[in-house]
Amino acid sequence: MKRLLLSLLIATFFLSINSSLKAQFGIRLGGHLAKQEIKSSAVNFSFKTRVGLDIGLLFGIPISEGFALQPEIHLVQKGYKINDIVLGEDVLSTLNYVEVPLTAKILFGDETNLFFQAGPTIGYMLSGNLKQNDIKEDLDLEEISRLEIGGLISAGINLGPIAIDARYLLGFTDTLKDVANGNVFNRGFGAGISILF
Repeated sequence: MKRLLLSLLIATFFLSINSSLKAQFGIRLGGHLAKQEIKSSAVNFSFKTRVGLDIGLLFGIPISEGFALQPEIHLVQKGYKINDIVLGEDVLSTLNYVEVPLTAKILFGDETNLFFQAGPTIGYMLSGNLKQNDIKEDLDLEEISRLEIGGLISAGINLGPIAIDARYLLGFTDTLKDVANGNVFNRGFGAGISILF
């Protein structure tokens, strides 16, 4: 596995050197509408969405005209919101991830530069907490699967040095270790603005 990853990194490096186009670096600031979904043999259940931040760096590596590789690294807030029917107050879950999407990007048009990108993501939970009525409690990370494999689909437009995009993040792996007869997945829609250099 290590040799495969090293080979991919070396190949990406040489492709970027041989490309006749200029690589781009960018900073992205956005929001993330996150929630979790429970799938079990008994019931499928979705929590309410919560608003979180998504701050990232991106690096565009042109491969050919209209096609590029775009690795990114993000600090993104995931989680959910649910209503406590006893107290009548919302419980807010915040899950702080470092997320690394490895996407392919296709550009359309000479002037508008519409784009579409998709690819796998690797995430790692740094911390998490539950908050209700100004009372915050840290999550026990021993009960959580901190490594997450997922996917990203995004579409947007380049306007000179500015890029605007909307994206969907889909977690493929459980966020909890021991859920009887079920699975818990992260889901989320996001939008953001990038400044490209």
